Amino acid sequence: MPIFDYACLTFYDLSDYLNTKLQRLFHVLVRFIFGLRRDATLRPYLEELHCLSMADRRKYFLAMLTWRVLQTGRPGYLDQRLRRLDATIRRSARLAGNHPGVFDIRRCRTNAYAGSFSRSLMTLWESLPGSVRRHRREGGFRAALLAYLAEDR
Repeated sequence: MPIFDYACLTFYDLSDYLNTKLQRLFHVLVRFIFGLRRDATLRPYLEELHCLSMADRRKYFLAMLTWRVLQTGRPGYLDQRLRRLDATIRRSARLAGNHPGVFDIRRCRTNAYAGSFSRSLMTLWESLPGSVRRHRREGGFRAALLAYLAEDR
């Protein structure tokens, strides 16, 4: 499985076609591990392995990277690209709702920025519920994130 996770953040925003191909390749790996026939159902074996889908695995790694950048400010080149909300600017409580954001995610003018790594990172972080984002220890954040992604299946 580490081969599937290696550099998975570089292809975070895959098309549905490529994501399906990658998921099917992952299913071949699961069949190989358990010695299953091609027509065998995989759900019980995936649950036994506690595996997330390939898209959710990439979300997991991206969220963990975001958490580390927010906690430590490292790597610096990513920390500089994240546009945090300025606390001195008054924001409407009605617009913010009950989900105060961390990042200033601006509207996209180009497709290149819409698919950029830093925007994907900020968008994913803002989509996580506050109960997941509020953890200050890595272990607690990891457990809450895995539980959230597993229930989302």
